[in-house]
Amino acid sequence: MNPLMPEAGLALILYIVVWLFVTIIALWILWAIIRGAVLSALRKHSEEMAAVQTQRREAPPYGG
Repeated sequence: MNPLMPEAGLALILYIVVWLFVTIIALWILWAIIRGAVLSALRKHSEEMAAVQTQRREAPPYGG
């Protein structure tokens, strides 16, 4: 057996572990990006709704 070449079973296990690790990290990064975008959109929407409420309170009733 070549000492530089691991057994096929060990290589397969190592491949699966590395694949799982990379997949988990990629999903975690994707989750962080999506979460940031959603929170940004919600914050912008909240600010827009607050501005609308302020305008309604300051406007004279019945447009008069």
